[in-house]
Amino acid sequence: MKKAELKAALQIAEDTINLLGQELRTSYMVNDDNKVQYNKLDSEFEAFEVKFEEVQEESNIFRTQNITLHKRLECLLTEIDRLEEQRDGLIAEGSTPKNAYLHEIHTIFVDSGELHLVNEDLSLVINCSNFVQDLATINDLCIKEAKRDLADSIHQIKQLNNDI
Repeated sequence: MKKAELKAALQIAEDTINLLGQELRTSYMVNDDNKVQYNKLDSEFEAFEVKFEEVQEESNIFRTQNITLHKRLECLLTEIDRLEEQRDGLIAEGSTPKNAYLHEIHTIFVDSGELHLVNEDLSLVINCSNFVQDLATINDLCIKEAKRDLADSIHQIKQLNNDI
């Protein structure tokens, strides 16, 4: 019985070794599949990290631009407020001129159908079409004023001759 028992024990041992071998091979195959999946996931993770860094850099650029634009907007709003206060102050003082005196014109030019007359303090812009229509009247008025000035000058010269 010993021989039969030993033979049976040996068969059981061989069957166990075969089963363990099959499990080990299956385990290696699963392990190989896991390695493939791990490598694939690792590659995807590396690609994700690269993309994440790019997105972070873009986010930082946009954040910096946003801060810069926000500061610029604040400056512009402050300047608008200052100019509105200045305008309101001028209007309140009644210093908005209704008449402007344009003396000693140093620059005259035409641009986009408008005549520009410029001196040190003022720039007068006149629509050329309207100005041409009024030119005859303006010319007549200026000639009459020049004749009056000439008559006054002649009168003053005659007064000087009489006084001498």
